[in-house]
Amino acid sequence: CYRCLYPEAPPPGSTPMCSEAGVLGALCGAIGSHQATEILKEITGAGESLAGSLIIFDGLRTEFRKIKIKPDPNCKLCSKQANIKDLSAH
Repeated sequence: CYRCLYPEAPPPGSTPMCSEAGVLGALCGAIGSHQATEILKEITGAGESLAGSLIIFDGLRTEFRKIKIKPDPNCKLCSKQANIKDLSAH
């Protein structure tokens, strides 16, 4: 999960909101289409699953990178001893 990669959430106010930094609509569409394809693959069992991987897309260079990520055995969100139950407070 994302929390395995970044165990602590950034402090409030340390990252700009979308309304401040802006959003490139076409990029949202491209990533959304990619996510929809991956969900269909998972549901149907077709192709290769991306479970355990992080896909990084550089829209300025039109490059994708795939990085394998191992689960953190002490992850506060997805491990057996997880203690985060409500994401709104974290």
